[in-house]
Amino acid sequence: MQYELIVADMDGTLLNDKKEISPKNREYIEKYRKAGGLFTIATGRGRPAVEDIVKEININIPVIVYNGAQLYDFRNKKAIYEAFLDQKAYTMALVLLHKLNITFLAYQGPHMWVERISPVILKHLAKENIKINNVTAASIDTFPTEGINKILTITEQSDFDEFAMLFSQAGLTGVRFVQSEVNYFEILPEGVSKGHALEELAAYLDIPLSQTAAIGDHMNDIEMLRAAGLGVAMANARDEVKRCARFITKSNNDDGVAYFIELLLKDQIPN
Repeated sequence: MQYELIVADMDGTLLNDKKEISPKNREYIEKYRKAGGLFTIATGRGRPAVEDIVKEININIPVIVYNGAQLYDFRNKKAIYEAFLDQKAYTMALVLLHKLNITFLAYQGPHMWVERISPVILKHLAKENIKINNVTAASIDTFPTEGINKILTITEQSDFDEFAMLFSQAGLTGVRFVQSEVNYFEILPEGVSKGHALEELAAYLDIPLSQTAAIGDHMNDIEMLRAAGLGVAMANARDEVKRCARFITKSNNDDGVAYFIELLLKDQIPN
């Protein structure tokens, strides 16, 4: 088989708009495994928000979480690779977010820190099926000072360049900005991406990158599609993502992951 490892994004890719894995996607993931392939996910979500998915489709290799800031092995309950925000940059980001009154969550492993449990936060927790006991509301001066994998901001704007410029002009350096949804902007450790995490995963599994395929739909998937041997964009992907892909599959509501695997198993993916 040409591609030994498939890594798929979750929201907008593996999951349909109802946030479900379709029966056909489950069927073809299992067919791919029986043919000798390895399948896992890469997501901006944290560990608590993906554990049920890991169990549902029986993922038995590490998964990429926090947009690449952690490679986590659920089977053995340990991080294979992990990156943290620089303490100085993280502290500065907290102060700026507070001053700008931007809603945010600071992710520390499976736990999240927020300034207050607002309706926006509750909506996010419900969307990702996160239990409230995974969240602590506190003043930013009592937040942990280390071990932060990422900061997720939820804004009313959708202009990524404007958001990044806002923080760059304030002097925030040593971090990486990425847009994971229309109004989700994330602050990651410098050098962190799903693409770098894919490289770490492939090395851990002793699989050449040329024999990996990555599937995604949004801006935070671009580095992963570029790093993989084959980058696959969903039909519902943003145009910027499609331009980085060598193959475009069906949409997330039309079993796009299953369609790609079906063609792969039939050796019908164009070179």
